[in-house]
Amino acid sequence: MIGILFIGLLIALAAYFMLVKTWGAEPKTARKQEKSEIIRQLLALSERENSISANWTPPGNLHGSRRGFVGSSKKS
Repeated sequence: MIGILFIGLLIALAAYFMLVKTWGAEPKTARKQEKSEIIRQLLALSERENSISANWTPPGNLHGSRRGFVGSSKKS
């Protein structure tokens, strides 16, 4: 009698854990408002990166090419 109750309890616990595992494993989905906020933040980051890269000049290219400046003063 105790053995049957013990086996029933084990089966009930196994079924409970299986149900908890399947119901609790759902990933959280973002709502429309959260999605729009995420898109706004990504757009702001993209615009900031574009403005930084547009203003950035590579080192050594600040005054143009220096080729031709040395010895270019010819006396006529």
